[in-house]
Amino acid sequence: MKSDMEKETYKISVITVVYNGVKTIERTIKSVLGQSYGNIEYIIIDGNSTDGTQQLVTKYLDSIAYFISEKDSGIYDAMNKGIDRATGDYVIFINSDDWLADNSIGRCIGFLDDSIDVLYGDVCRIYENGIETREKGEFKDINDIICRGICHQAVLAKLKLLKENHFDIHYKIASDYDWLLKIFYQGAKFSYVPIVFSHYCMTGYSVVNHELCAWECFEIANKYLSELDDKGQEKYYPIVNEQHYLQLFERLCETVRGHKLLKNILSNVFSHKEEVVVFGRGNNAEACLKVLNVMEVNVLKIIDNNKEIQGTVYQGIEVVGLDSALSRENKVVVSSTSYEQEIYHQLVINGFRDIVLFSDIKNRVCRMAKTEGKADHEMEK
Repeated sequence: MKSDMEKETYKISVITVVYNGVKTIERTIKSVLGQSYGNIEYIIIDGNSTDGTQQLVTKYLDSIAYFISEKDSGIYDAMNKGIDRATGDYVIFINSDDWLADNSIGRCIGFLDDSIDVLYGDVCRIYENGIETREKGEFKDINDIICRGICHQAVLAKLKLLKENHFDIHYKIASDYDWLLKIFYQGAKFSYVPIVFSHYCMTGYSVVNHELCAWECFEIANKYLSELDDKGQEKYYPIVNEQHYLQLFERLCETVRGHKLLKNILSNVFSHKEEVVVFGRGNNAEACLKVLNVMEVNVLKIIDNNKEIQGTVYQGIEVVGLDSALSRENKVVVSSTSYEQEIYHQLVINGFRDIVLFSDIKNRVCRMAKTEGKADHEMEK
């Protein structure tokens, strides 16, 4: 770590982009201006707001290095404008509904040195119900960064890197994810610190536009996975695809559009009020039960081979063993993907004939969602 005398040698550019954010941006501004670290340049790029945002920002013009309000081509166009105006050594983007943690820049700055391209840490996610959770940003390998990414609200990036690699405005939601993977592949040096950089509200554009965000991330992940050698692709493609599909599927189950899509695709798989049994109370069980709830299917039991959880109740449904008195006429939905073929054969041997693999459902729905999402995206351009 640098000494106290050396700490403020790094100039930090904080960039906020906003459009009609009058209800929240003042908290953002105060969190930046209230930092104890002194060598900060604050830039605000407004997309020609009409709700009073401009008037509110002008109250703080004496403390803002640069402010402009003009029409832009989306959030990443605005972020690129901020990059072009920035003069700091490192940059952090903080959205107009988020805010910096107390003295977060001052606490992080001592970990910087000239060899570090990206210093990153944690965020505190704020949900609509007021619940706060800390999300640790540290990644261990390429799988981590591709599957999880890093919140840009928890990233201090070298301005030089940003000027050489502007955000791709082709993407509407996930261009920051694309940027991180791009510089990772270029060999940028990342360094993690276990410090909360900012508070991140789970009501932003990327959060509420689940499907578009999911398919953009999938497209970006596969773009960079394709640059791996054959051994790397063989290792990481299945992991990333599985995680992506599960995330997209869970998001679809939470939206009206997703419900409609599920019913259109699965109407020939499940009948209304049909009685089914689920096999597997593992990682996919929650997502599996969500889709069955959307399809208005009655789940009688959950089967699991793990004797330690047999007899317990999961989401109001009893977990039992395969030897329980279950009708072999019931349809069985195999939620597990890790051992689905073994489970399938186990069910067949035990007399079950109507067997549905959750992985097949998930993949069908997600492929259709991406197709529709991409079509919508192309129409918007």
